Amino acid sequence: MAEKCYGTTDCPNLVSQLAITIGNATTYEANETATAAAISSSLSTALNVPSEDVTVLQIRGWPINLQKISSLLSRRMQAPPEGSLDSFWMNTEPIVDSNGVAMVKFLVERLPVTLPPRSIPGRAAQLAALIDTALGKGSVTSVQFTPWPPWFPTKSELQSQLWNLIGHGSGTPSQVCAAVASETKQDRGA
Repeated sequence: MAEKCYGTTDCPNLVSQLAITIGNATTYEANETATAAAISSSLSTALNVPSEDVTVLQIRGWPINLQKISSLLSRRMQAPPEGSLDSFWMNTEPIVDSNGVAMVKFLVERLPVTLPPRSIPGRAAQLAALIDTALGKGSVTSVQFTPWPPWFPTKSELQSQLWNLIGHGSGTPSQVCAAVASETKQDRGA
């Protein structure tokens, strides 16, 4: 296993987005859980990081991963830093757009020192093949990490940004996540 950063809460993390060109939207859109699992396990394999360190934060058109965000918001932090995690998508946006592109926000916690950031874009073809195999041949034709370079926040910077995005400045993490879950249900007309 790759050497990792231990003994501190300020290990570097990777927060980025994937632009996935979809070959079979019906398969990709069929099951949110299966799609998120395919993307997460494929990222783990392509980047050679433990699966427990990879989280799909949101797939465009589906709700944000409130369970993981709630666990990341263990305490309120100071003002958020600048970074590529600037917003989440509305649940009403298309999962696959009219150009055949799906978008995914993800997090890799505790980047191993053996994973140079400059090597990550070169793993896109392998990532596309892994997701395609997991979902069914012909589902995914290509993947691009976007924007590049991504954001490499410490845990405290990540918590701060997430708090800013969904926290609206008040309440405990569980209260905030409950409020966001309620808004999500309203967005979906539930």
